[in-house]
Amino acid sequence: MISKIEEAIREIEKVIRGKHETIELIFTAIIAGGHCLIEDLPGSGKTLLAKSIAKVFQKPEDDIPLFKRIQFTPDLLPSDILGVNIYNQSLGEFRFIPGPIFTRVLLADEINRAGPKVQSALLEAMAESQVTIDNVTYKLPELFFVIATQNPLDIVGTHPLPIAQLDRFLLRIPLSYTDPDIEEQILIEDYSIQENFENIKPVLSIQDILALRQELKKVYVCSAIIKAIVEVGVRSRLETFSYGISTRALVLLKRCLQARALIKGRNFVTDKDFFDLLFPVLNHRLGVRKMDEAKEALKSFSSHLLKSLPNMVIEELKEFRLS
Repeated sequence: MISKIEEAIREIEKVIRGKHETIELIFTAIIAGGHCLIEDLPGSGKTLLAKSIAKVFQKPEDDIPLFKRIQFTPDLLPSDILGVNIYNQSLGEFRFIPGPIFTRVLLADEINRAGPKVQSALLEAMAESQVTIDNVTYKLPELFFVIATQNPLDIVGTHPLPIAQLDRFLLRIPLSYTDPDIEEQILIEDYSIQENFENIKPVLSIQDILALRQELKKVYVCSAIIKAIVEVGVRSRLETFSYGISTRALVLLKRCLQARALIKGRNFVTDKDFFDLLFPVLNHRLGVRKMDEAKEALKSFSSHLLKSLPNMVIEELKEFRLS
């Protein structure tokens, strides 16, 4: 199963160069059952990355679409996302017309160009995999995954996501600039990028992801890492600028660690998993909007663990391997 994830990453890297860790993070979120928010400047490849992720999935046999894209704009309405009831005069009844949210992989492009009311239309869907319209609840597919992109908030015409909406994203990931050597290669192969995108092979099935989600429960998390997760949460609540990391966020961090271990082919979590995922899972849950501020805050919460945690984890994993 893990070999299929590796193959999917290789397919995506035919189009998206130099972003191996970012692609791996997105699959970590998918396996952990969460959603991703990709934030960076226009032209950094956010939309192409999201579309490439959807391309590696095999089309399921049911009627549910595999992929839908919503371009968020200032005039977008909640019904444009969720769907609407239309009155059929000949039958004398209302008929529900599903919106693009009824899919498996949803690209919410430039999500912060729309107002808070429209952004919040995704809230119930992301939290509970369902949509309620006119007091009728409609279930979304078992695998429902949102990849949202947003531009930094200092760009004209953007609106900050509500706190509750931000919290529904498991990861917030910056794309950052590409390495100059890779950027040079992109320029050389400019005209073949679209062709490479069209030729991405669908190598993952919905069942593959659902099976991996079951495997999460078997991934061992030692007590030292559990205590480190709790300690980061407690320390975050003592900072005056922050409203602190919630218990739910700490649970999601643990599941992300287990998903990353699975992708790496392990049945146990290491201290490296912990430090690598601390920022993408928690940076948008500290009450600060800028990633640089969040990075400094998380560094202050966890710097003391850099010395103590690795040795404690090594000792516990020795016992785990012997048992």
